This record gives sequence, structure tokens and C-alpha cells, in this order.
Amino acid sequence: GRIWKLDTPEEEHSPIRAETRALLEEDFSGFDSARLMELMAHEDMRIRKKSQFELVGRDEVSSLEKVAASSSNQLARIHGIWGRAQLGRKDPEAVTPLIGYLNDPDPEIRAQAARMLGDVKSKTGGDSLIPLLEDEEPRVRFFAAEALGRMGLREAVEPIVKMLEANDEEDHYLRLAGAIALERIGDEQAIASLASHPSRAVRIAAVVALRRLESAGVVRFLQDDDEEVVTNAARAINDDRLIEEGVADLAAMLSQNRFTNEPLLRRAINANLLDGSAASAERLAAFALQQELPEALRIEAL
Repeated sequence: GRIWKLDTPEEEHSPIRAETRALLEEDFSGFDSARLMELMAHEDMRIRKKSQFELVGRDEVSSLEKVAASSSNQLARIHGIWGRAQLGRKDPEAVTPLIGYLNDPDPEIRAQAARMLGDVKSKTGGDSLIPLLEDEEPRVRFFAAEALGRMGLREAVEPIVKMLEANDEEDHYLRLAGAIALERIGDEQAIASLASHPSRAVRIAAVVALRRLESAGVVRFLQDDDEEVVTNAARAINDDRLIEEGVADLAAMLSQNRFTNEPLLRRAINANLLDGSAASAERLAAFALQQELPEALRIEAL
């Protein structure tokens, strides 16, 4: 958050700052519901959140719903939605009304409703979230994908793939949201089958998801026609926690001449070391003899 400094006497004693300071020091438990609802539209987020938390602490469901549904202030509506989600951590049924906000005219309300449904990690509203993957606003699509991933909704795999294909890597946040959602849903077989998908964007997201799952399904992507997809698959197998089932296939990549970028070749060299077989030794020796390759990599192979 932004830190405000009171540099001048005029700022320090301004009516707005004095009022905010007084409210921050106030015990909100003495305020009635109407006052708390009014303060949820305050310009200072700290005041809005104090009001929200006080209403939640009182289980003031009707007050939170009234603000979320009818306030003319967008920020107040958002805090009403957040409050309902807080209650939903204790009672999943409390978030059911949030489904109605997924069709709100305000895209930020749609986004926050989707976000909160996912935050509670209930499957409530999953079917209503799926259409938001085609929402005209990227921010709404982002939170819908994130929510569906948190819910672990397997029916959402195909719609998420369609979102990734339509995005075509244009929005990197959406690409990452889609990949993480696929990982959280965890259907390794369905993700691995994307190796034959015509969209490069989808295949890259699939590799990211399988890497996060530490799944051997990523090995299929070593045969891809796209250099970035193959290199990312090599990273998935070699980096972080080693995917042992892919070591032999990655080691064999040292003999191919389709792609010769350094990140891929270094990982293929390392895979041959890890494989430790006679065939790997022969591959390393043959690689080191190729004069056209970078000297540093040939030395590494030796």
C-alpha cells in the first residue's frame, strides 16, 4: 500500500485527515449497522475493512448483502462481497448469493465474486463460473480460471484450454492463470494429451502445469515441433525436483539436431550424466567431437 506522509501543518490538520485518524482510533463495536454500512463506502480502505470485519464479526449477513447488492459505491459493494466470503469460510452456504454477482453489469464485481468463490474453495457456483472464461474483460477471465482451479473442477479443463487458445499468449497473466488452474485440477492424463493440441499457447501452458505436478506426462512434449515447448519440457524434467521417468528421453535429445539452443543442450548433457549408461557416455563423446558446437558445451560434455 501507499504510505502517506504528513509533511506540512496544513495536511496534518486537514478535516479529512483528522476524521480518518479519529475513525481509525475508534472502537467500531459501538456503531450501529447503518453507520457501518455507510463507512464501507469511505475513501480510506482501512476504514472500509474495519467496517466489513465488524459486520462479519456480528454475522450481519443481511447488512453485507444489502451493501453488496444495492450500494451505489463500487468499493462498498466489493467489501460486501468480501464479507460474505469471510462468512463462507465457516459456512459454505453463505457464499451461494455470490453466484448472482457473476452476471453483474460491473466487470469488477464479476471479478471479485469469482475471486471470492474460489477463495472459499467450495465447488459452489462452479458451473456458473465456467462461462466467465469467455468474459469480455481479461480480469474476469483471470479470476474465473483461478477460482475453477481452486475448486478442482475437472469439467473446467476443456473450457480453460479454450481460454488459453483464444488468449494465444497475448496476456501473460491469463496464460499463467490457466496453467496453474490446470495444475490445481490435477488431471494429468488430460493435460498430457494436450501434446497434440494445435495451439502452441496451450501446449506451453500444459508443460507448465505438468512441471508443477512433477508429472512424467511432460516427456511427450520433448517431441514437439516448437523449440520453446521442447526447451520448457527439458526444464520441467531437469530442474527443480528431477522427473526421473524423463531422464532417458531427455538424454537422447543430445543426439538430435533439430534444436541446439544452449538451455536445452545443457539439460540434455546433464541428463546423460544422470543416466550414467554406456549409451550416454557414447552420446557425450560424440557431442564433444562436433566442431560446429560451442566450445563451452563440448567441454561440459567431456
